[in-house]
Order: sequence, then structure tokens, then C-alpha cells
Amino acid sequence: MRRLIYLIPLGLLLACSATPSVEPLDVSDWPASPAHSAASPPEAKAYQLILTEVRQGELEKAQKATEALLATHRQDANLYLLKVKILLTRGRQQEALDFLTTQIQEQPDFVELLALRGQVLLDLGYKESAKQDLIAAEAAGVVRVELQVALAQIYQEDKNLHRAVEHLRKAIAIEPENDQLWFQRAQAELQLGQLQQALLSSMRTIELKPNNPRYQQFYIDFLSYTGQKSALGRQLKEMVKRFPDEPWFALHLSTWHIEQMELLPAKQVIEEALKHQPKDHLLHFQLATILGAEKEYDRAVEHFKQGLETKPESYLAMVQIGRIYLAQNELEQAVEWLEKARETGSRDLFVFESLARIYNQRGDSFLAEQVIVEGLNLEGDNTALLLEYGTLLERRRKYDKATLAFEEALKQHPKNNFILGKLGNLYRISKNYDKAVQYLETASKAQPRSPWIKAHLVELYTETENWPKALSEIEEMMEQNPDDYWPYAKRALIRLKQERLTEAESDIKQAIDKNPEAHWLREFEGQILARLDRPKEAARAFELALASNPDNAFLLVRLGYARLHFDRDKALEAVTAALDLEDFELSGLELYLYLKGQTAQTWGFEPQGLEAQIYELIIHKKTEQASAALKKLKSPYQPYLKFFADILEEGPNARLSVYSKKPLQGAPAWFGFYQAAHAMFLKEQDQALAHLQASHQARPEDPWIQARLAYGYELDKQYEPAIQLLNQHLTQRPQSLWAKLRLALNYDMAGHPKESESMYLEILAQYPEDHIALNNLAWLYVTAKDPALRHLEKALELSQKAVKLSPTSANLDTLAEIYFLKQQYKMALRTIERALDQDRESLDYFKKQKKKILRALQASQGKD
Repeated sequence: MRRLIYLIPLGLLLACSATPSVEPLDVSDWPASPAHSAASPPEAKAYQLILTEVRQGELEKAQKATEALLATHRQDANLYLLKVKILLTRGRQQEALDFLTTQIQEQPDFVELLALRGQVLLDLGYKESAKQDLIAAEAAGVVRVELQVALAQIYQEDKNLHRAVEHLRKAIAIEPENDQLWFQRAQAELQLGQLQQALLSSMRTIELKPNNPRYQQFYIDFLSYTGQKSALGRQLKEMVKRFPDEPWFALHLSTWHIEQMELLPAKQVIEEALKHQPKDHLLHFQLATILGAEKEYDRAVEHFKQGLETKPESYLAMVQIGRIYLAQNELEQAVEWLEKARETGSRDLFVFESLARIYNQRGDSFLAEQVIVEGLNLEGDNTALLLEYGTLLERRRKYDKATLAFEEALKQHPKNNFILGKLGNLYRISKNYDKAVQYLETASKAQPRSPWIKAHLVELYTETENWPKALSEIEEMMEQNPDDYWPYAKRALIRLKQERLTEAESDIKQAIDKNPEAHWLREFEGQILARLDRPKEAARAFELALASNPDNAFLLVRLGYARLHFDRDKALEAVTAALDLEDFELSGLELYLYLKGQTAQTWGFEPQGLEAQIYELIIHKKTEQASAALKKLKSPYQPYLKFFADILEEGPNARLSVYSKKPLQGAPAWFGFYQAAHAMFLKEQDQALAHLQASHQARPEDPWIQARLAYGYELDKQYEPAIQLLNQHLTQRPQSLWAKLRLALNYDMAGHPKESESMYLEILAQYPEDHIALNNLAWLYVTAKDPALRHLEKALELSQKAVKLSPTSANLDTLAEIYFLKQQYKMALRTIERALDQDRESLDYFKKQKKKILRALQASQGKD
């Protein structure tokens, strides 16, 4: 069936015409008088008195009065019906049926009783039994409108519309002036597709009751259904004039104008109707929709809000307001209204897709996940939600689950190149290279000019060392977008791996020319220049990279190694700064010891011996010469020197060939230090601690062993010995920020809050934007048992600054706790949810925190 097209969702329009519930003692549909024509005035008066008693709820009294009348008027069908209705109103259904059955048995010739019982059975839901009685009554010659209407109802429910129309015609033959019968007949004929008959019946209905708006509405719907647009427009205009207080006609006339692309008259009709019905929510919604189409967003929102004052539960209007704010890129307002729609019960996928996208863009994937999971349970095409979910999981590095989400989306859209590309990259990350090639190459063939798909292909071919294909894709990217720096940087990386250093240098310079603000390109340039044995230029590149991140210990060490070749003092300056930030970077520590002339003393080999010469080659990164010399070296130092050389090349992936889980007996202390380093790479904390204890026993004054052992004790929750070692370390290296932070933390954990506070204040005086010190001091102020150290407002200020500088899960957790203590539970909940999203490894802890906050929030709302 073709339907009217509404600007506002049809459900809103139907809501205004819902049938009101009937009061239980309403007798408007009961027989108004006795049926027998010879009823005397006293009898009629008694009958009306009974109806009055029913209205007043005096049902038992009314029943007795009815039975008294029946005693003298046993052939009055309306009296029987009256008693039955009273019994039904009293909830005595079976008694009513039994009464009628008894009367039918006692008066078999009084066939009207069959019709009455049929009507009662139908009202009680016994359709088949009702049908038998009604057919029998009709066959016996009962002529009652109610009988024919009841049969029409039964046949209509049975989808036998022809029989239903037949009985309605019989009813009309009995009461030809009954407008309701003509209306029911018109509706049934329209359902049958008997358009001419339906039109005639509709016209007759209007003729009988021309001022009944419901009949006029049916006629208008008939014109719309049959596509009589001109007649429809004329009729609507006439009805708007005749029924100015009936908004239905104005809404439909407005919609008719919109279909004719006549927005101005559509708007004028609604504005005029609002003068008569200023609080009608549908009129406001329709006008708001028109204003939205005209991009008069402020007025549109105003009218949607006015409509919501009357219809506050209309989530459809809330969605429309959300759409308007999205169109204006006012995301905060959009989220507010879309969330209201969601809370009110909207099942519109647009709501969930929009909220998920916004939360994902904000990086607030905890809220995004809640919305997505809820939206995925709704009916409809949920591809957009699956894609948002996949993106969210990918950002969390939950690659297997992200893959499942995108695979599910691919089932719905198997040729979608975006999904194919994302899946290909996820399979690349999980090292399923066969599937990665399959998906990415399929996507690339369909969209050969897609830069992001090509970029994923380049990454894939680089990882699989398929250099020709990787370089071919890069060249195509360069042709498509010569100004993009990324392909040049990627080609430089490939050529570095191929040892084509001159070409790599050329590529990285072009990348830098195209994006001089990307400081990581400078770091990459420094690596290439160092490999080309041009240390001064490499050092300059590292200095430029450090401009945006001056506290990057890793870069500072690289700068130190570059400067080693031409300025040892500057090299020492760089590596010292690195060690002040982080004492556990072995390559930096060894360079520091070398520049301080302490290598031979630390390692324990002869200053001029073969081990020292090989060490010199390693520290200067003369890899080939060092490797050849190590192969010939027959010395206990050989595996440790090789381990150091491997660390310079591979970092934590390096492995010590003579690793022992137990402390070495009689070996140099530095061997134990390196054994501990290997244990830390393997995350074997107990073994690392044992090796460091043995090394410290052999060389108690060594500040580096002190520092590492202190950290080992901290991990083992032995805070007092950690404090002692850190204090010893700081007597030799008082400038170490790392040692001060560890000392302050260990003071706090050991139950020395005042000493901890003093150390944090000392750190912040020198480094006012150190987010770790800010966060830890804030935590101290809210957890200290000493009331003199409880400073909630100071803690809030410190914590907010820490989160602004670095929104880590630890910093967010502190801020959430402060909001909780200040009874700002909604802020606490939002903050802990951000922490939960940041750190999935500490899921159980953050969930417990969230439950604590939720309980407090619910309790506070209960009090309100």
C-alpha cells in the first residue's frame, strides 16, 4: 500500500489520535431504554434509574432493580442485555453466560437471547462459540444491528472481508442513517480494494455527519491512497478552514505542499495552525523540520524544544535536535541531545552510530564501547557500528577482536574496500601475511588510487622483505601525490635496510623538505648519517629531533654516540642528561662510563688489553670489526661483550649466551650486573634481584648497582633497603631526577609521608611540570593518614595539572579518587572510565574503583 510521506515520523502523527481508555462505569454504549415499544413512562423511568445507579457504582442495587423489571417484561431483550452488562461489570462473566444459557433453555423461542449470548461471548474472546450463536440467531430471524456488526467483526478478524462487508450492508439496511456503520463499511471496502464502493460509502458517511473530522480524515487518506493529488490539495485546504482547531489537517496540508516543493506555504500553514493550537507538539515538530530544511537551525531547535515541553518523551524530536547540532559541528550539544534520545528509549541506529563516532574521535572508547554494544543489539544494518567497534578495538591493540568485528562487517558488505583494507592491515599486524596480501591486494585493485590502502601494502611488503613490490607501490604513491612526505620516508627506511645508504639519505632529505615539522624524520636522518660515518651531521639531526622532546633519554643517548666521534665533552653532557632521566638504559650507561674513563675499572679487564680494544670498537659502533674480534676472543668477557654489542643493535631483544638463574660465585660484579639486565629483559624479577644483591656485595659503592638494586627492592616491596640505597646513590649523583622520584615514592610506600612530601616538593621546585611528581604528591595528599598532610584542594590542583600534561591511567585514577572524596561522583565516574579505557591491563582494579563510585552516585541520587 502506498502511504503518505510525512516530514515527521509517522509514529508521532499516530500518537495524537490514540483512542482514550474507557472508564469502567461508562454506560454510553448500553441500551438507553427498554426494547418493547409499549413501555410505559414508569417503566422507562425505572430503566433510567437503573442506569443512574450503574453510573454511581451501585451495581448490586441496579441488578436487583433490573431483575424486578424482568419479572414482568420477560420478552424485553434490552433488559436481559442490561442484566448481563451489570454482571460483567461486577466481574461475574460465568454467571452472565450461565444466566443467558438458562434463559435460552427456558425460552427456546426467544431467539434474541442467542444473539445476546453471541455478543457476550465475542466480548469475552470466545469467537467461535460467539459465531455459532450469532449465525443461529440470524437464521432464526433476529434482526438486530448489533448482531450484524458482531458478525462483521468476526469475519474481519478472520480476514474474510467480503463476508464482513456483507454483514455491514445488512446492518445499514436496518439503520440506514447510522454514520458509524457507513464508516466501518468504507474502511472494509478500501481494504478489499473496492475503491468506487469505498468512495461512495465515505461520501455517505460525510453526508450524514459532515462535521466529524475523523470521517474527513479518512476521505483525505483515500484521496492520497488513490493518488488524486489535486483533489487532495483542494480538500485539505477546505478542511483547514473548516477545522482550524484540528491540527491533523494543517499537518497534512503542510506535507502536501512539501511534496510539491512549496516550503513557504507549508511553513505558513503550520504557523497559522499554531495560532489556534500553540501547544500542539506535532505542529512545532513539523515547523522545526521545515526550518531545518531551510537551514534556519536556531529557530528549528527552538520549535523542537517547544514541542518537547508538551511531549517530553519524544526521542524522535531529540534526535532531530542532535542532527541539527551535528550539522553545525556543535558536538557537545549534539552528544547531549543524542544521549537524551538514547536514555528516553530511541532505537534509531543513527543515534548510536553518531555517538560511537564522536566518542571514538575523542578517544573516549569506554563510552564508545557502551554505545556500540547497545546499538549492536538493535535491528537494522549495523555495519557502521561494527566498523566503529573494530576501530576502537584496534586502537586498544585488541587485534584479534578487531578482526572479528571487521569480518562480521565484511559478511554484510563483501565488496566494501574500506573493510577489506582494514582487515588486510589487521592480518598484517597479526603476521597472517597470506590473508593480509589477499585482502589488501583485492582492495587495492578496486581502488588503485587509495593512499591509505597503498600505505598498508607498503608496510606489508616491507615486513615480508618484498622490496620490489614495496618500492613499486611507493613510486605509485609518489606519482599520485608528489607532495606527500611519507612515501619518501618509507623508501628511505627500505634503502637503509638494503644498505643503500646514499639513496636513503636522499629520500629522507626529500621527506624532511616536504614535512619539516615532523621531528621523527630528523631522528631517522640521524641514524642514516651515523651509518654513513658522518657524526657531526648525525648529531645535528638528533639535536633537531630533540627540539620537540628535550627529555627523550633514548634520543639523548643517540646524540651522545654521534658526538663521541668529534666532541667527547658534549657527548658526556648528552648521555649524563639521559641517565638523570632514566638509569636503566644500558647503552647510555656504558657510553657514560667510557667517557668518564671508568670502563676498565667497572668491567675489571686490563685498560690496554684485548677486551678493552674490542670494547672500544663496540662503543664506536664499528660493528664488523668488533664482531670479527669477538669471534677470536678466548676470554670470560667474550659473551658479556657480545651481549653489550647486541644490545646496541637489538635493544631488549638481545640475549646473553651464558645466562644463569643463580648468582655467580667469584665473578666480576659487572657480570652479575649484566646477568640482572638479561633477567629483566626476560621479566624474571627474582633472578634479577639475586644477581644485583651479589653484585652489590662485591662492589657496594657502585652507584649504578645501587640504583638497580634499589629498583629491585622496590619491585619486591622492600622499601627500607631501597630508600637506603637511593640515598647512597644521590650522594654521588645528586642531580638525578629518576633517583629522587624513586626515593619519594619509596618513602611514601614505607610509611614516611613527610619525607616523601619534602622530596616531591624539591623535585617540583626544579621541575614544575613533572607529571609523575605532580600526580604522586596529589595521591599522597589524599591518602596520608596524618591529618596535617590531607590537602584535598591542593591535591585537586596538582592532579588536574598532571592529567593536563599527561592523561595516563595512573594520573586519571588519582583525579577520579579526588573527585570521589569531594563527592563529585559524576566527574569521578567519567574520569575513572577514561582511566579504564587507557589501561586494559589493570582492568580489575579500575572496575572495582568504578563500582565504588557508582554505588556512591546511586546512594546520593537516592537521597535527592
